[in-house]
Amino acid sequence: MKKAYKRQQLYTVFIVVLLAILLSVLSTAAWLYVRFDGYRQAQQLLEVGQQASMDLQQLFIEAQQVAAGNENRRRSLQEQLTSYAVLLNALDRGGELEAGGQTIKLTSAVSQEARPLLRKMQEKWKSYRLYADTLASQPLYLIEREEAPEALSLDIDLEQALQVQGGETKRLNPAITRAMNYLASETFVLLALNAKLNQQLQLELVEAQGSFYWSIAVFVLINMLVLLMVALLVRNRLLHPLRSLLHKAKSIERGDISGQMPPVDENNELSEIAHAIERMERNILGTSSLIKELGRSQGANQVPYKQQIDMPVLAEAIQSVQMRFTEVQEEEEHRAWASQGLSVFVDVLREYGNQDIQTLSYALISRLVEYVGAAQGALYVMEEDENRRTGEKSIYAELKACYAYGRQKFLKNRVYPREGVLGQALVDGETIYITDVPEGYTDIQSGLGGAEPRAILIVPLKLNELLVGVLELASFHEFEPYKIEFIERIATNIASTINNVKANERTRLLLKRQEDVVNALRQQEEMLTQNMEELQATQEEMERNQAALSAQSFAIGSSLLNIEYDLYGSVLNANALACEVLRYSLTELKGKNHRQLVDTETAYSPEYDAFWQALREGEPKKGEFKHIGKEGKEVWLQASFVPVPDHRGKVDKILFLGFDITEEKHKILDYEAQLQAIYRTTAVITFDLQANILEVNDLALRSLGYKKSDLVGKHISWLKNRTIAEDEDSKLLWRKLKGGIAEYGEYCFYDHEGKECWFEGSFNPVLDPNGSTIKVVFFGTDITGRKEAERQMQEAKRRAYIQHENLLALINNTEDRIFSIDKNFFVTIINENARRMFRQIGRDVREGTNILDTLPRDRYELLKEPYQKALEGETIRAEESYIGADGREIYLLVSYTPIRDDEDKTIGVTVFAKDITDLKHQEEELLQAKRKMEEREQEVEAILNSLDFYIFTFDTRMNLTFFNKAIADEVLKRRNIHIRAGESAVKKIHDFEEADYWQSLYERGLKGEVIVTKREIEKGGKKVVQEIRIEPLRNRFGKVYRCVVIIQEH
Repeated sequence: MKKAYKRQQLYTVFIVVLLAILLSVLSTAAWLYVRFDGYRQAQQLLEVGQQASMDLQQLFIEAQQVAAGNENRRRSLQEQLTSYAVLLNALDRGGELEAGGQTIKLTSAVSQEARPLLRKMQEKWKSYRLYADTLASQPLYLIEREEAPEALSLDIDLEQALQVQGGETKRLNPAITRAMNYLASETFVLLALNAKLNQQLQLELVEAQGSFYWSIAVFVLINMLVLLMVALLVRNRLLHPLRSLLHKAKSIERGDISGQMPPVDENNELSEIAHAIERMERNILGTSSLIKELGRSQGANQVPYKQQIDMPVLAEAIQSVQMRFTEVQEEEEHRAWASQGLSVFVDVLREYGNQDIQTLSYALISRLVEYVGAAQGALYVMEEDENRRTGEKSIYAELKACYAYGRQKFLKNRVYPREGVLGQALVDGETIYITDVPEGYTDIQSGLGGAEPRAILIVPLKLNELLVGVLELASFHEFEPYKIEFIERIATNIASTINNVKANERTRLLLKRQEDVVNALRQQEEMLTQNMEELQATQEEMERNQAALSAQSFAIGSSLLNIEYDLYGSVLNANALACEVLRYSLTELKGKNHRQLVDTETAYSPEYDAFWQALREGEPKKGEFKHIGKEGKEVWLQASFVPVPDHRGKVDKILFLGFDITEEKHKILDYEAQLQAIYRTTAVITFDLQANILEVNDLALRSLGYKKSDLVGKHISWLKNRTIAEDEDSKLLWRKLKGGIAEYGEYCFYDHEGKECWFEGSFNPVLDPNGSTIKVVFFGTDITGRKEAERQMQEAKRRAYIQHENLLALINNTEDRIFSIDKNFFVTIINENARRMFRQIGRDVREGTNILDTLPRDRYELLKEPYQKALEGETIRAEESYIGADGREIYLLVSYTPIRDDEDKTIGVTVFAKDITDLKHQEEELLQAKRKMEEREQEVEAILNSLDFYIFTFDTRMNLTFFNKAIADEVLKRRNIHIRAGESAVKKIHDFEEADYWQSLYERGLKGEVIVTKREIEKGGKKVVQEIRIEPLRNRFGKVYRCVVIIQEH
């Protein structure tokens, strides 16, 4: 009781101290978090202010694009208005928003010092937005009807252009003019206010940063003092006794078990560790003596291990060694039996290998039954049988020998595949072992009567996967596995010997058959001699007929292509002229099918099959036929296909006679193709000699909008002035055409709606063989679109000049550096600030300068890249720098914005460069402060690694993000693995049996719950109390992103 009371006191004191330390650390950490949150909020407010400045510049660019007539930019202008309004509202009231591609959550608005500037910006923004909404929603032009167009007037700032057509006036909307003038003047006022607001926010960020660093220093000092106190307590209460126990354990590890156990205080768990080491020492001594006894008896005697060892694991190991000694002895006996059996059957195969198959089979099966202790056995050999009626071959297994079978078994001498169990073995080719023998399968006869076997073993005899035969064995007892393995091993040798014996028998049979064939050939030779004499007389008559046919064939072959086909289109013969035209040799042409000499579409068409069917029925064919020669050459032939009958009047072959017309055919096809191409791509109108329309093609009708019936018969004057009266120009034109002179030029006709339709083309007289004009053909191309485009281009040039002058006046009133380039990198506009910037780096850049010529050679590709990406449609923002006139490095925030046309295609790039030198210097100061913070974090990490209790952190996926040296050493000692950041905390730190327990705790922590709990575990043979604390860490949005785990054991 006294010891328990003292232990309880010790635990109470330790827990109180630990809780005090933990409370101090947590309160300091909370205070530090509040300071950090203030610093982060100041930083985010500055980011929002800077984003508002950039969005305002982009808003003004979009407004200029809309005012220039780019209707596609209205939606982008509305989006920019919404974005800027959201940023101002966030600065005023806080909240969550998207800025710079990331989500920012502002828990507070700007300070009281910055609020007057923000109020001025909001007041300006109310009027600014009204004018910007007008620009985004109002139409660019107003259409009015007037009796007569007024004179055009130009303003140096805005265009007042009129387009008059058919009594309608298209005038620039005055509301757009007022809105654009207001935006041009107030944009720079808003930008100036925004810049002052950013300066105030920057000052507040520096103040918050200094306060945060001071808080970190105080936090580190307090934690160092707390950790020093804990380290002194742990050293005196835990480390000194543990060293003594570790020294004793290492002595046992080296084999020295004679030393005394060091004295340990009985009031804590260290005494239990000492008792466990003593019990381990006794078990080692007992195990050593038992192993020596087991080695002397070679496993023959049972060793009383349970009396000397109280560790179940060691006792089971010794029992396993005894059982293994017995198994090895049995396996050695089985190997000796199998080796002797192989020797016996090698002698049997050598003795009976030259005998017939029945003698060999009986010797094998009788000896095998006796050696393996079976009751009876049979040997089947594979045979082949041919059905004389169908010619099909079948295989079966024929019984060659049996041993100790009754009369019933001899009735089944043949077994076919899939016929019973034996027939299934023929199909599968695998060993079949049956212990549940079907009733009536077979019986074993003896002097005392008959009985059914308990086991049937069927082993196939295979040679190189070829089935040669089958062994069947029956026994009153089950076959041991080693006997089955032995039978399968000798089965290959038996199959090889049986195969050799069968081959010898087939050889003897073939020799006898060869002798019978030689006698039959002698008799046939006498008959052939007599037949040859009769054939010789017939051959002489055929030679005389052949001479006459050869003369006729030569006459045809020298003037016509001659090809002979069989009834299915295969070439039988061809003359030299056919081979020359088709570019095949006679050897290559023979055997080719007619399908191979025509194109694929023709060869597999129904008409082609019908064509050859008609030839086979005796119907001749003639006409022009396209053939495909060697290497795909196209050949046209004027030819006839003539069916040739045999002596019975049936068609025997097809004779092809023809001549080459390829050159003439190509000329005709080429002329037709040219004529069709002209009619498809050119407007064609045919006139008679009185200038009346005879014919109009479809393209001309589509261009003029008429139907064919509306124009045929009309005079050319109808197309030129929509009257039937012939004008003087038409009379002069027709006098030239009748004289055979063609006319080329641009001609204006009127379509069915009375609109102008311009054609570029020629009037061409068509002459008869006597040179007299018989009609006139007009070939023309519709150029109405080109004429309209030329007119619009002139107007667009005038408008572009006015817009350019207005835009140049606007950009020269800003402090930013602004210039634009076209898609070929030539500068199209540049303000004075940008020209001054280029002059400071030794470059004189003006409109028309290629911007690539200003890039330094050593950084050419790097500086060209943002221009290239912007021309591909991507908006680029980057920081760049240059050395100013005073030698100071100037930093710029440069925006490369694509310029798009009405079809949303990129036609150039606008570059905005804003001076951020002061902001850059402030960022460098922040980076230096960040480095100091990282150094202090390393100091804190070193302190945590010096603690002897376990500390680690994990993220939302339960992967380790930090762990101290104590937990790493504990896992290495307990599980012999090294843990690393990024690995699963549940799987790497904790044992598999406790994974579910720890995972449930971690899930609660990730849900925001602070967990403080205790549990008692057994560790090293002693009971240990674990005090567990899991503290969730939250980000500035209040979400848990990490958990801290502290585990103390005592």
